[in-house]
Amino acid sequence: MSQVVQPVGFPARWRTAPVWTLYRRTALKGHSVEPLLSVYRDFGVVPRGFTDDNWNRIPEDLSGYPLVRPGDLVLNKMKAWQGSLGVSAHRGIVSPAYFVFSPLRDDFSQPFLHYLLRSRPFIESYGRMSGGIRVDQWDLDPWAFSRLRLPLPPLAEQRAIADYLDRETAKIDALIAKQNEMIETLRERRDGVVEQAVVSGLREVPSTASRIAWLVGAQVPTTWKTVKVSSLISLSSGTGITAEEIDDYGPFPVYGGNGKRGYTDAWTHSGQRLLIGRQGALCGNVHLVQGRIWASEHALVAAAHRKLDWRWLAAMLRVMNLGQYSTAAAQPGISAGVVGKLRLPLPPLEEQREIADYLDRETAKIDTLIAKVERHTELAKERRSALITAAVTGQIDVTKDAA
Repeated sequence: MSQVVQPVGFPARWRTAPVWTLYRRTALKGHSVEPLLSVYRDFGVVPRGFTDDNWNRIPEDLSGYPLVRPGDLVLNKMKAWQGSLGVSAHRGIVSPAYFVFSPLRDDFSQPFLHYLLRSRPFIESYGRMSGGIRVDQWDLDPWAFSRLRLPLPPLAEQRAIADYLDRETAKIDALIAKQNEMIETLRERRDGVVEQAVVSGLREVPSTASRIAWLVGAQVPTTWKTVKVSSLISLSSGTGITAEEIDDYGPFPVYGGNGKRGYTDAWTHSGQRLLIGRQGALCGNVHLVQGRIWASEHALVAAAHRKLDWRWLAAMLRVMNLGQYSTAAAQPGISAGVVGKLRLPLPPLEEQREIADYLDRETAKIDTLIAKVERHTELAKERRSALITAAVTGQIDVTKDAA
């Protein structure tokens, strides 16, 4: 049982009430026809599919998924310390890994509680009340959470704070949305630069329409050959490693099916290596790594049959979108044999280097622009978080704004 870590810094004139007097934990099951909901740090409770980064497999039997009704508080027990909780505006069902709490009273503002429970002081408290062996496996103790005392200003002030934050965060959210659109545009430009270079080259030479299945119709230099991937490299699975052997810090990075998983104290490969995700939601992703690393059994490690520029090959394989060739299963996967049979256009080694050098320069310019916009986005998010904290802790008087 965890100790209750109470946030401080709220006006003394505000009354307080423990969570258990406002909400009761519920688990209403047998509603599998209801839509699926997810809980996100940035958004709170949203319909599944609101974002495109949820790769968790949906089981066939959803009867054990608890029901969420508008006004219910939903909390991801393993990610509460990151802010993954919120008062739902939707009806649906969530994973049994989530806690669902239904309101017991109607003498408080649910929008105010939504902002309060997602504010920085409370999120920090969740972290101190969570426990586990690894950070990504921390669980929030529901007993300790239920005994947190929530500062509650008069109801009219709660509503004024929530209304103020609705208006002000909407402005910041609109700015963040524009910045995210700019980032997406820059990434599309980057992809276009890479695809143009690896498919058509940089030299003014005669070209012809490609007959490669994934490249039909594209113009490819006539001086380039068409070869199978297996004629350039061989692919073999990495070495098995358990989750207990992977840490958040360490001397050697561990790469698996979805990229870097963490760090460990040993290594399996050294030098410059090209890795392809063999299994996982992002299988087919390509990583060009340098130095000593551990490649897990969920990654394919490339070994060259001839001289080639690894930077060029990594760019080519990314353009090929290897993930499209994965098998449809509970755990998507792609085999070395499937990758090896794919065909690609092969420029001479000198042109490979020219293309790779060009892409290093041009993508670095775009990446610099992306990093700048991402920094502005992070600053906007920090400003949003600070504004919410200031409002729900009484540091700013929003009643004057509402008057």
